[in-house]
Amino acid sequence: MKLKSNGIHLVFVAGLLTLSIGAASIFITQSIMNRLLVNDARTDGMGWAQSVADQTSNLEALLDGSPSLSLTDRILGRLSAVGNIYSFEFIAPDGTLMFKTGSFHPPSDGQDAAHHAHSHPKPVPVATTSMMPVDSHSNESHADSHDHSAHAHGDEARVDAPNLMGDHAVHKVKLILGNGYSDPLHFAEVTHPIIEDGELRYSIRVRIDQTERFELYQAAVWQITGVLAITVLLVVGIPAFLQLRSRKQAALADRRAHYLAQHDPMTGLANRLNFLDKLETACAELDNNEEIIALLSIDVDYFKEINDGYGHDVGDELLVQFAAQLKYECESFDSIARIGGDEFAAFCRFDARKNADDFVMELQRSLSHPYEVKGHNMIATASIGAAYYPALAHDVTDLMKKSDIALYAAKTEGRNCAAVFAEHMEKEIAERRDLEALLRRAVHNSDFELYFQPLYSQQDLKACGFEALMRLRDQDGQFVPPERFIPVAEEMGIMDELGFQILKKGTMAALNWPAPMRLAINLSAAQFESGKLVQHVKDALAESGLPAKLLELEITESLLMQNTQRNLKQLTALKKMGVSIAMDDFGTGYSSLGYLWQFPFDKIKIDRSFLGGDENSNAKAMQVISTIIALGHSLEMRVTAEGVETESQVAMLNKLKCDQLQGFYLGRPAPESELEKYWADDAGGHAREAI
Repeated sequence: MKLKSNGIHLVFVAGLLTLSIGAASIFITQSIMNRLLVNDARTDGMGWAQSVADQTSNLEALLDGSPSLSLTDRILGRLSAVGNIYSFEFIAPDGTLMFKTGSFHPPSDGQDAAHHAHSHPKPVPVATTSMMPVDSHSNESHADSHDHSAHAHGDEARVDAPNLMGDHAVHKVKLILGNGYSDPLHFAEVTHPIIEDGELRYSIRVRIDQTERFELYQAAVWQITGVLAITVLLVVGIPAFLQLRSRKQAALADRRAHYLAQHDPMTGLANRLNFLDKLETACAELDNNEEIIALLSIDVDYFKEINDGYGHDVGDELLVQFAAQLKYECESFDSIARIGGDEFAAFCRFDARKNADDFVMELQRSLSHPYEVKGHNMIATASIGAAYYPALAHDVTDLMKKSDIALYAAKTEGRNCAAVFAEHMEKEIAERRDLEALLRRAVHNSDFELYFQPLYSQQDLKACGFEALMRLRDQDGQFVPPERFIPVAEEMGIMDELGFQILKKGTMAALNWPAPMRLAINLSAAQFESGKLVQHVKDALAESGLPAKLLELEITESLLMQNTQRNLKQLTALKKMGVSIAMDDFGTGYSSLGYLWQFPFDKIKIDRSFLGGDENSNAKAMQVISTIIALGHSLEMRVTAEGVETESQVAMLNKLKCDQLQGFYLGRPAPESELEKYWADDAGGHAREAI
């Protein structure tokens, strides 16, 4: 508003200055034009006076007696032919009119006034015996005069003579506006005294038609004024306009900066700062004990995968569409914001908690639907966490924290769902954060441990290798279950680095084992996705000196289903290095057989679920195991059975000629320091005794 007022003030000042300069220029040029007209009139008057001087002898006869008409016409014709004079008078020293001639005829058929005056002289001689005093306004009917006196323009001069009296005794030039009928529109009246021997003989008053000159000068005045106006416009107006435009642009930039300071530029929603200000105000103004403020934290599920798979332009457009859908569904909300990345927030007042709960669940379903983004059809789902003020939080900070906790709980439950904060969630999230911190330290300091579970050969029931298993201790020294920390590590995106460290530690440990004991290590999807797997294996083998043929890498069927061609390409490179490749958890998926044909695995591992019951009561499972073993042998692959827990299972697998056995019945995972017993002279005895 202030800038608008300043702009109006600037325009007003520039306009006033322009008008002032224009008015001044018109006044100056008008004065100059008047001066020129006066000078022209003086010149014509002086020229006419010279003609009068040339006709002195004839004028004496004209003024003193009654000359012949032919003489009169001749004299008057000569006098009226000088300049643009259309009328002249002779005035006696006492001011009486002695002689008058000439009259003005309005122009017609394109002719000017001077032509008519010269063409039709009308001498009107006045006898001296009948001379009447001159009325100073009698010959200026309906005309405005501009008196240019000697004091102002040097156009008046008084002669010191005994008989000098009246304004006719003074040389004077007047500019007069006529009516266009009895006189021209613009004419000059010149009064000139004739002095002889120091006495006024008579005065001559002539009227000069200046209409043509006036129009010529007037055109010049307007041209000059126009040039000055344009100049002023260029000098004053354009800078003023540029200044005003600059201020307007600055105002627009300020408004844009103010908007960007409070809104997300991509979605147009409020940003975090703006949202928190409104939320704090709403909480402070909440005075109805029955009302609650529901704060919703909303996340787009698997947005990183969408962004990486389709590109950032598709990801950005998905966020824009998601924001538009959120705005539509929450049109009655106090504020909706994009907090950052793929995270949104919204808050609204509700009369009852049940209404808020119902809305949260309905909103989650409304946001989770197919989206068409830049030619791609994709299903995007949402996870929502909600917290209520003042029922579940005592201030805005606490409300935001608990809403985030609820969002995390929804994502932990598998995403594509909504959760309302409950007290137990806070404890769970605290434990989760402690676990994340523990994992970060483990990666940074290599604090994790490797335990090794033996694999037994079916032929002699002796240990023929070990599978490396990661173990992590908490701050109290207790082991954290792998099924708990492995998913967290995957979500944190540190599995690639963890896998590399396991490779290095495992190969260094296996170097001390007697040949031909093999080291088996499980690979994660993150190691394939990074594209560094082959190089990491090369580096680990080179650093430890372990032969590639003693390293066996295990992958799951689900891993192969993710970007199959990329993963198969890396597996092929590993196999060319001499590393053995095994398919873990065989038989749990729908396409295991298809992958056996696509890639020549060295070994398949039967999933432990097939040995979950007693073999006598689960005859069908045993038939499946027998079929898998026969299939593996037909493809020249070794077969390992996992989850061997009983003596009868060992006997059955020996009968089916399963190549390798693995399970707690044969040996539990142990640290590197306890492995020597497996290759001592009585290692086979230990296994048989266990059986």
